[in-house]
Amino acid sequence: MRAKRTTILCGLTSALLGLSTTALAMEPWESAMSGPGSELATPKGASFLDDQTSAQIAKQGDSVIYADAAPSGPNIHGFAAATVSTDYITPRGLVVADEDTVVQPIVGLVFPIGDLGPLKNFTFVGGLWNCVTFVQQDPHVGPWNELDDFFSISFDPFIPNLNAALTYVAFNSPTGAYDTEHNSDLKLSYDDKSFWGGNFGIEPYVDLWWAMAGSSTVVAGKPGDTGYAEIGVVPTYTVKAIPSYPVTLKVPTYISVGPKDYWSYDDIPGTPTGGSWGDGNVGVFSTGLSASIPLNIIPVQYGYWHLDAGITYFDLISNGLVFGGELASGNTRRDLIMGTITLGVNF
Repeated sequence: MRAKRTTILCGLTSALLGLSTTALAMEPWESAMSGPGSELATPKGASFLDDQTSAQIAKQGDSVIYADAAPSGPNIHGFAAATVSTDYITPRGLVVADEDTVVQPIVGLVFPIGDLGPLKNFTFVGGLWNCVTFVQQDPHVGPWNELDDFFSISFDPFIPNLNAALTYVAFNSPTGAYDTEHNSDLKLSYDDKSFWGGNFGIEPYVDLWWAMAGSSTVVAGKPGDTGYAEIGVVPTYTVKAIPSYPVTLKVPTYISVGPKDYWSYDDIPGTPTGGSWGDGNVGVFSTGLSASIPLNIIPVQYGYWHLDAGITYFDLISNGLVFGGELASGNTRRDLIMGTITLGVNF
């Protein structure tokens, strides 16, 4: 079965400690590194600790040695998580697995490098993401549907509160269902929480995706040398009714636009030709709701654990997406809902 990754990394302006892996509008690596009111880990010491991490430390009375206090020590962090979802729908709107139990584990490392001239908080992230779809029973790899490797650099450019993340990710098919898809991704995110008092933010972003080579990332589109733009917001609010267990709520919402050949391409066998089926430049609209809570009952020395849950709505506007989903999973619906639950740890 054709696999197209659901959601992992690009806006690496999110937390290393206290991450949230709810797979909503984000890439798998990205969602695995996003957390309640937090920033990407940097060599700035306590600045990489978000509210929930600070509360966890205070609750347990642990002493923390920050990077600033131990310049000779390592400053490498990591994350791991496993998401269980009701479907596999990628951020691009491709329905890879419809109404199937899907398990998506991810592991990665974060290397906070620091300031490089005018670029602040320069950080490198790398990792692996996998997808297991139990409806697939391949004679060689069983339910193993997809393997993605990703590498990203993140930094704060000249504008305050703006973050840029440049990512390379390869989509690999263990079954050989498609040629490895090589993709690059530039995401610009603006953190506006300071304008709202620090506990709420609209969090607008623009994500520029470019499919460099390989098969089409939406099955029916042009194979490489094409791309699209995702424009969205991630309204975020942290409920601190119980200080040691803050609940971070997010409503990620976006729409994708791009050239017609990204969604449907005349030269792909089986694709309706000439665009006569009415396809345009808009791909998918999506919105959702997620909640993340730190598992502070687990001692800090075992990492910063979190539990996340979310629900996402997709409106497949592009006819090419519907056609590609039918080829990949048999889905012919435009309106879809995906539920997810994630257990993760960061260290």
